Amino acid sequence: MSRIPPTPEWRELGAACALGASPAVTVGWNGGRGAVHMTLPPEHEQRIRELFSLINDEKDPEKVQVLAGELERLLTVQAPLRAPSDRQLRIIELVGQGLKNQEIAEQLGISIKVVKNYLRNIYDKIGLNNRVQLALWYEARVHEGKIRRSS
Repeated sequence: MSRIPPTPEWRELGAACALGASPAVTVGWNGGRGAVHMTLPPEHEQRIRELFSLINDEKDPEKVQVLAGELERLLTVQAPLRAPSDRQLRIIELVGQGLKNQEIAEQLGISIKVVKNYLRNIYDKIGLNNRVQLALWYEARVHEGKIRRSS
């Protein structure tokens, strides 16, 4: 079992930290599709270094998962999320209405592949993993008054 979190992004950040780089460096994030600049408070930076060291030294897989969870929370809190474009918001709204990819494609006059690409980029941009989370994210923003329904 790997003693560091399983994704390449985690390994890349861990390697940079292990070599003494500050987490304020540019990190290949979002599956390598974009870089995120992270500037951390000194106490977070120190804790992140400690967590990578502890994860690397820990033998108990359950403890590794707990440490990795703390590390993920520290890094996730610091990762800036970008606002979706107008076109992305329209696709998000249609997902929130319960439309399938094919229906979204037909309504917008684009291919289903383009819809899938939009959704992948949207998930990466706002930090979500699936349609249900996206629909809930959309409804929460509408409720907060941050987004208006177009229809």
